[in-house]
Amino acid sequence: MRTKRSFGVAFMAAAMSLTALVAHAQTADTTNPTVSAVTPTSANLNAATTYTATYSDSVGVTGCDLYLDGANQGAMTLAGSLSGTATKSATLTVAGNHTLQARCRDAAGNVGLGATTTVTTIPPGPDATDPNVGGLTPSGATLGTATVFSATFSDALGVTSCELYINGTLDGAMTLAGTTSGTATRSHTFTANGSYTLQARCRDLAGNVGLGASTIVTVPPTQGLPGQTSFSLERMEADAVLLLQNDRAALEVANGRGCEFSDAEARTRSEAILGALSGTSGQVIVNFMGCGSPSSLHLGAGERLGVVNSYRAAYGRLPSTQAHWFDAIKIGNGRYPSEISASAEASAKTRFRTIYLRDANMSANLDANAVVIMAYGLRPLPRSVSSEAQAIGFYQGIFGHLPMSATDWDALRAIAYSGATR
Repeated sequence: MRTKRSFGVAFMAAAMSLTALVAHAQTADTTNPTVSAVTPTSANLNAATTYTATYSDSVGVTGCDLYLDGANQGAMTLAGSLSGTATKSATLTVAGNHTLQARCRDAAGNVGLGATTTVTTIPPGPDATDPNVGGLTPSGATLGTATVFSATFSDALGVTSCELYINGTLDGAMTLAGTTSGTATRSHTFTANGSYTLQARCRDLAGNVGLGASTIVTVPPTQGLPGQTSFSLERMEADAVLLLQNDRAALEVANGRGCEFSDAEARTRSEAILGALSGTSGQVIVNFMGCGSPSSLHLGAGERLGVVNSYRAAYGRLPSTQAHWFDAIKIGNGRYPSEISASAEASAKTRFRTIYLRDANMSANLDANAVVIMAYGLRPLPRSVSSEAQAIGFYQGIFGHLPMSATDWDALRAIAYSGATR
């Protein structure tokens, strides 16, 4: 049986609970955040614009979203809690009017809607400016290995596409990183050695096309000319460094033998072919003729002098730097030189037409071999006397005389060793 006292205690407890509920109901947050309209009210077409709205709330705003034409564009960046600004960048790509609105939430889940703002796009004026496109890099590639070529671009409105051209022929679309500025890349694998002209061409939103500078890409053969053995490129480059030390004694140590000619005799023989040789560069040539280097001993002194003469014929100068000598030694070993001589290759292509009664296809290894042998005087290794004897008869039948000049002998080597046919 409940007593008066227990009934009174229960009543008081119930009254206190009711009071707490009333107090909670009186303090619960049911007020939506106050949100302003979005600014600005105009934007350039196809240009990123930062949109801003202000907000305030007695408890604190926890997040805002930007709506474009009724579609949520994602969260805005908040600066402040009880009050502050919400910002987000958006790009309008369709001309005309668009509606933007900021919607913000507070800690209690109340949502405040800003007034809808009409944003008018500002169309660009007539665009007659081509995109600015850079030359392609790198300028070299390895035969049979994929190489990624890259070009930079920029345009006030934005580039929509870029394409890679090789020797004037479309290779394919490039991958873009960026819009108003960035890089365009494409991978390509060369299956034939030689030199190639590469160019990037980019198009903007208005359809203007920008052409990048042409880049000559050299693809050296992975081996020398057909059927030959050869020293490594590392050995040949080391020989170029060794020669530039201008030390006959060092050459004799490296060669494991004495020089074939004395300094005086080597100079006399060299100057009889090349003219007066002065200074350090001249002495290096004399040493190369009289002593040789580990990767040029197979040539003999006279043939080494012939290599220098072929180098001069191709480039219009004698070798004097490490890069020059590296190319000269590669020529002596039947390897493509790194430096391209457009004039020498043009003359070689003319001789190719005379010999083979057709134009050279530089994408075909055998034709490219013939042109390069004639252009730079490549000396195949090992030498085949029987192949050269047959080539002499063929040469005489074409030109009506035996080979006499360095150019004649370069054409004969092309016939004997390139593998090209009519």
